[in-house]
Amino acid sequence: MKKLKNKLWYSYAFVWMDASWKSTIVERISNEINAVIVKDNNPKMSILRKTIEKSPLNDPDLRFDYYSLLSYNEVEIWKKILLKQWKNIVFDRNSECTIANNAAMWSIKAKNAKLEDITDFTPDLTFYLDVKKEERIKRMKSRWNITEADKLLIKEWWLLDKTDKEYKKFDDIHIRIDTTNKTINEVVKEVKNYILDNIKNTIEENSEKMIK
Repeated sequence: MKKLKNKLWYSYAFVWMDASWKSTIVERISNEINAVIVKDNNPKMSILRKTIEKSPLNDPDLRFDYYSLLSYNEVEIWKKILLKQWKNIVFDRNSECTIANNAAMWSIKAKNAKLEDITDFTPDLTFYLDVKKEERIKRMKSRWNITEADKLLIKEWWLLDKTDKEYKKFDDIHIRIDTTNKTINEVVKEVKNYILDNIKNTIEENSEKMIK
């Protein structure tokens, strides 16, 4: 995995358990550190996903191939932003999402996959936003725009527990933050403190190397 040294920008990613406020926190953090949010909004990719889901070939490994391509595309977007703007970057999902979510949904290819199989880049920090089952279900039920997917996950709650087990394989590279008994403001503050410490430590390390 590649990390750039002596740089002027920083990159952060979020992986999450449903109802952990990921979308709101990503928006807040990007504003706090003046970052660009990297999302894949390519309509052709969305059409491809819908085609796969409706197809008789909608098998777990095919879905994993699709999301692997999506992950690769996000890194390509990041490279373009870097070349043009040199700004901090926040990923609203990361390659671990591709592996963990699809492994939980019975993809053999995802079960056996490694990060280097689908990306050559890793962010400076990756935050795993967690929430306990009871609070997760409570938050999902309270959504004003609750979707059919939400209803399914509330009913089949074990799917998210299974996904969490897959994410635990990446605990050595994740900063796990439990949002269960915290407000959004508290979570944003905690994430921001990690980021500021990371920037400070990186600057100090680079300064020491320059002196040597």
